[in-house]
Amino acid sequence: MNPSKICLALDDMSVKKALHLTRKLGNRCHAIKIHDLYDAAGGPIVRRLLNAGAKRVWVDVKIKDTPETAALRAAAIFRHGARIITVDAKDWRTNAAQALRDAAYAAGKTPLLARVWDDVQAMVDAARE
Repeated sequence: MNPSKICLALDDMSVKKALHLTRKLGNRCHAIKIHDLYDAAGGPIVRRLLNAGAKRVWVDVKIKDTPETAALRAAAIFRHGARIITVDAKDWRTNAAQALRDAAYAAGKTPLLARVWDDVQAMVDAARE
């Protein structure tokens, strides 16, 4: 099993359970993906997951708001240690998607359109071969 391909989704679970799974499996995964856990536990959950053994934390947020609010939310996520943010948009043409992308770049992080995640993983795998 190639750990670079595994993203462990910690959806619909408690902080205690998420930390337990991360301690057991986090070092074997490319990333730990959170969505509702970020909303339930707040930004510090990112650092807690990293401290529990996650190599990287991918915060899969669904932000449909003004560009200013989207950029503020992304900046807050990155301040807590997330390295990847997915943007749930068709492309980068909307103001909100552009704001999220720009906030990621400003923080030195990686923005990805959610729909291209699998393509990006395939490119990474091909480059490693």
